[in-house]
This record gives sequence, structure tokens and C-alpha cells, in this order.
Amino acid sequence: MGKGEVNIREAAEGDVAAMVGLWNEMMDFHQELDPIFPRTDKNNEAWIEFITDHLSKEESCVLVAEQNGQIVGHSLAFISEFPPVISIKEYGIFQELAVTAGCRRSGIGKGLFNETLNWFRKHGIKHVEVQVSIFNELSMTFWRKMGFRPYLETLCMEI
Repeated sequence: MGKGEVNIREAAEGDVAAMVGLWNEMMDFHQELDPIFPRTDKNNEAWIEFITDHLSKEESCVLVAEQNGQIVGHSLAFISEFPPVISIKEYGIFQELAVTAGCRRSGIGKGLFNETLNWFRKHGIKHVEVQVSIFNELSMTFWRKMGFRPYLETLCMEI
């Protein structure tokens, strides 16, 4: 993908068609790393409904990165609540952050991250989490570079 100025902005419904292509690219990448990420037969429709729902929620932040008129990255983050036994009431979750393969390592992911972090700060969020596949070294490196550290380990088992 060529060079050009990158504009990071709030996503709109008109961006969803381009975003689903990027989402599929991200899911293909993950499925190559670990077969635990299979998609349903109606994955595109389900994801479109999922992301469109988040576009209208006050507690969600959906951003796109646009370069040369094309969506080359997107992120979805939202505010959630801990159970009442934890002193931190609300926290932020990075649900997904994707940059098309030809634009990775160009600062687009960091730009999406920083804009989302600003959004969390405006909403008074001080604790932010992200789940990363342990097989995705690219993402593990990115999130650690952004300042994240492990504090829980999620284990899974097929039965």
C-alpha cells in the first residue's frame, strides 16, 4: 500500500463494508496461527451486526484509519465493569485492533491505540486490558511495546 497521510477518525456506518474486509484479513491471519479461531457460515453478517451495534453505543469507541481514501486499519474498544468486589469499577477493553498487512509497522496501529487511549482518558478510565493470542507474536510485540504487561492467563480446552 502506498504512502500518504493517515486520517484516524470515528467510524461511520458507511465504513462497515470496508471494515469487514479488514476483519476477515485479521481472522484469516489468526486462523493460520491457531485453529481455535474458526468462523461461522454467516460470519460477515454477524460481524457487521456486531460492529454496527457498537457504532451507536456511548461506551464504545470504533475508529478507522484512512489512507488515500481507503480504510487500512480499525479498532474497537469499550468500557466494561468489574464485579462489585473489585475496587476499580470501570475499565477499558481493546476488543480488536487491525491494520492491513501492507500498512503494518508504519505507525497506524500506534495511532489507533493512542486515539483510543485518549478516548478512555476522557471517560475517566485508568485501567485498560487486551486479550492477545499467544501464537500471534506480531500482536504480542505490539501490545507490549504499547506498555501492556501480562497479569492473567486464560486457558482453554476442547471437550
